[in-house]
Amino acid sequence: MKSITHSITTIIVNAIWICSACAAPITDVNMSIPTPGGAIVTSGGNWFGEFAGRVFAGNAATTSGTLIYTENPGFYSPDYTFPMTTTGSEARLRLDFTKELLYWTGTSLAAPSAGLRVSYGGRTAWITGTNTAGATGIFLSAATDGGYHEHARFSIPTAAPTGLYGFTFVLGPDGASVGTFGQSQPLLIAIQKGTLSPQAYADGMNALVTAALVPVPEPSTLGMAAAAMGMAVGVAVRKTFRNRRSNEGLRTAPFGAKMQKSCTSNAVA
Repeated sequence: MKSITHSITTIIVNAIWICSACAAPITDVNMSIPTPGGAIVTSGGNWFGEFAGRVFAGNAATTSGTLIYTENPGFYSPDYTFPMTTTGSEARLRLDFTKELLYWTGTSLAAPSAGLRVSYGGRTAWITGTNTAGATGIFLSAATDGGYHEHARFSIPTAAPTGLYGFTFVLGPDGASVGTFGQSQPLLIAIQKGTLSPQAYADGMNALVTAALVPVPEPSTLGMAAAAMGMAVGVAVRKTFRNRRSNEGLRTAPFGAKMQKSCTSNAVA
């Protein structure tokens, strides 16, 4: 039943991303802080299911020199979402990369030959396929009146191959920020360069989400699972062996012994 549900979910998600690739509008990363002093919670995007509100997309279509870029999705929160002070100081939001740049060729995941740049207000940060532990990002902007609506620029070299470039990141307070609020959960933005078929786009989004956001089991967890499986196999083998020996004993017993055993069983009954 679980595998059937997973398959249905995958089909639905694929259909959603096929629509997204064709015509659906790109939505901002909507931010809220439901608990005062708590973590940033995000919503929006076109992804449904476990990672809803954490997956976003853009399409690099504007060329500037040796780079092609998009400024979507943006980052948005209503006024008074973030802390403020009476002195006019404001909450400051930053973006930091949590793992390496991911790349979908159109048919499979591969190591990207180019990096991706995030820039805002003259500040820039690059993420590449070799930054396996992530990388320091940039301060985005201060939140005016506790609200926020800004667009960073996501750029890829024009010489980079066609495909989907996905980067994983968190949003959180900059060091000079006022008030208290915590980091978001890891988020994914996938930037499309060039043209992919709807199915290739859908497959790519599924692959990027899995690689970026699905937790990798700890070695200790894998070890415990392997040990439990080994114990279960051992019990099954021993049970099968005992049953086989019992059956072989009946087959090889003299006729009189079989009759005696049968009569004894009938007498007891």
